[in-house]
Amino acid sequence: MKNIFILPEYWNSNFIGACGWIRLLNPFLNPNISGHFNVEYGYSLETAKNNPDVVIFERLWHPNDTNIYEYHKLLISLKKKGVKIVYSIDDNLIDFQIFQKNDWFSSNHLSVVNLFMHYADVVVVSTPSLKERLSAINNRINVILNAVDPKNIKENIANRNNDKIKFGFLASPDNEAYLFSILEPLKAILHRYKNHVLFEIIGHNSPYLSPALFKSLPVKLVVPPDASYKKYTNWLRDNCNWDFGIAPIIKNNFTKCKSDMKFLDFTQLGIPGVYTDYTPYDIVGETKSGLLVQGDWIEKLSLMIENHEKRTELLDSAIDYVSNFRNTTIQISEWKQLIDKL
Repeated sequence: MKNIFILPEYWNSNFIGACGWIRLLNPFLNPNISGHFNVEYGYSLETAKNNPDVVIFERLWHPNDTNIYEYHKLLISLKKKGVKIVYSIDDNLIDFQIFQKNDWFSSNHLSVVNLFMHYADVVVVSTPSLKERLSAINNRINVILNAVDPKNIKENIANRNNDKIKFGFLASPDNEAYLFSILEPLKAILHRYKNHVLFEIIGHNSPYLSPALFKSLPVKLVVPPDASYKKYTNWLRDNCNWDFGIAPIIKNNFTKCKSDMKFLDFTQLGIPGVYTDYTPYDIVGETKSGLLVQGDWIEKLSLMIENHEKRTELLDSAIDYVSNFRNTTIQISEWKQLIDKL
């Protein structure tokens, strides 16, 4: 039985991000895979109880304390011991600086990505587009799609009586600009249905996402009490009672490689979604499990607000697709096959 040690990306105070849980910890801590391997995880290999046969690094590992020299030394040491190195990355960080204006991502972080890509025996990504983008650096790339446990799909709550239609946007520091890209049609919709809808932004405290931006329109900003992954997801299940969600995206070579995680999020919450018609959401169009917008957000948002039958139809298709083709059983099986071949 192989010993696996997972080093998820973590921030200050040992804060493991959502991707680390979704892509690595949730599947590897599942009994269906933890019984197949000896699985450990932590913030440093120094805590390993067993000598690892496989080490899985995620993204930047520790973005707030990257030390290229120490990373390089560790990777060389693992190679000399015959330890297999798996690198898990879910975003096109090669082009991140070009398209995302984030102060925290430095040239040092870019060097970390290239270092892990160079030493990895296999790279695991979340989308075919990301595989294509990174294949020039390392051609040993496997695609394992994000997945959810069908048992976690919330019962459809979009049948509330005598209430306003509620829809919303799941905000993060990285996707605020996506909402701003559809601000004018969104305001137009909120004005048109002012007495019949409520738009919620669930996310973080941000000067840019203040309800004041929308003046007297029916908008509510909700900040979860805890941003840690498990507490946030539990809170979201208990507090997000939308009729549908929206996931606009800006089209560029960074977002082209993003996953359809918002589609999975909405499906787990028991709601259909409206998405920008772009590569990450191709499957939404193929499975008719959401509305895709090429240009006219007003038309598609009006349809979702007015047509309960359409919302139900789209959600039923989304649940059917996710339950059968994007479930954790498939994700776990693909990880088993990959690790067994190393």
